Amino acid sequence: MDLNLATQSANMIDDTSSTDESESLVIGNETIEIEPQIPNIGYVQVNNSSDVTFGNRINYHGPVTIHVTNQNQSQVTNNIARQHVEILNRPVFTTETAGPLRIVKRNEWFALPPQRELERLELPAIRVIIAYTMGKCATTHRECSEIVRSFQADHIEMKGWDDIGYNFLIGGDGSVYVGRGWDYTGAHSRIYNKRSICIAFIGTFRENAPPERSLIAAQQLIEVGVKLGKIDKSYYLYGHRQLIQTTSPGNKIYEIIQTWNNWSETVIPP
Repeated sequence: MDLNLATQSANMIDDTSSTDESESLVIGNETIEIEPQIPNIGYVQVNNSSDVTFGNRINYHGPVTIHVTNQNQSQVTNNIARQHVEILNRPVFTTETAGPLRIVKRNEWFALPPQRELERLELPAIRVIIAYTMGKCATTHRECSEIVRSFQADHIEMKGWDDIGYNFLIGGDGSVYVGRGWDYTGAHSRIYNKRSICIAFIGTFRENAPPERSLIAAQQLIEVGVKLGKIDKSYYLYGHRQLIQTTSPGNKIYEIIQTWNNWSETVIPP
């Protein structure tokens, strides 16, 4: 992506700001209205980047080119806002399930490197295992990243594993966090680790369901895996509890995934 903004005094609004609201300052009996301050962008040039952030999480997914020159502030703001809406509507991955799929890479959640070289996963995987991590269901990127890091630390330091056990984790923010990824055998279901992709929802879901966006993200991820040849087209979908003694993925998720494509009551041998 090439992104080029050149303005004499251009202003950019982030996705959590509103130009319709103003703040007030009270001094004695007098109230003074304060116009909101918009971050100033002078000149910015970004080349060959797929994800760019200005201020508070404005994401551009290319290819994108923006040129803004010699316009008044109103024109600049309107043009950028319009471009912002158009860009965010472009999915990172195109899937049959509605909406964009956001995949957070390991370096984006500040993962530690594996302690040793991981075992390669025999592909395509024939099992997709749905689990939960237990703990809090986080709904922001920052919280989810912190939780994923904590699980990696626990799996390495307390369990003695080489890396975080799951292949992927689904945050309450609707994003997919890469654990061991598509190509490496996970540590989650003992004798069923091989030829399996384990997708874990962040949180505990015994009675309550994850956010709808998280459920959609998990289904999109499976769809992407099939398209990439990482998951067999005739894969078997299981709840974690079907393979080992555990309450995972929780009663609610287990109830939900039984309505998904390829869910199987019959467990095939490892």
